Amino acid sequence: MLLDLQNNRFSSPATDLMYLMYTSVNGEVRIPNVNTFLDTYYDTFNTVMEAAGMDMIFTRSELLKEFRSKYVLGAIYAMAVIPFMLLEPEDKPDNLKAKNIDELFLEWKEKALVALNKYPIIKPRFLSVFDEMMNLGLIPSS
Repeated sequence: MLLDLQNNRFSSPATDLMYLMYTSVNGEVRIPNVNTFLDTYYDTFNTVMEAAGMDMIFTRSELLKEFRSKYVLGAIYAMAVIPFMLLEPEDKPDNLKAKNIDELFLEWKEKALVALNKYPIIKPRFLSVFDEMMNLGLIPSS
């Protein structure tokens, strides 16, 4: 069972699904199984709604359409969150030491470039996202 209250708010379930899929599931698992994940999510959500005596608030096709409309958000989540999740604490920038946002971004950039070589898990995670976005036509491939 998955219970995620990290970003608790009223919004599209596709937003939360994108966050989960692009920060916690690598491309080898996510890409070939995305429809199965969405079907499982929909069926579970529907079961919970039925148990609560409520009507389902969206159809399976509406969920799929909404999910597909948020692919760019998934890529943004991946780029922004994966380093936070995969770097060791000593390799992360110290937000409290930064004097301004530009300094913080510069430090993140420098540390991210070092991390690409130090943490071999990061590069394939990013590349799978870029490949997927190219296959979807969201990033030009030529």
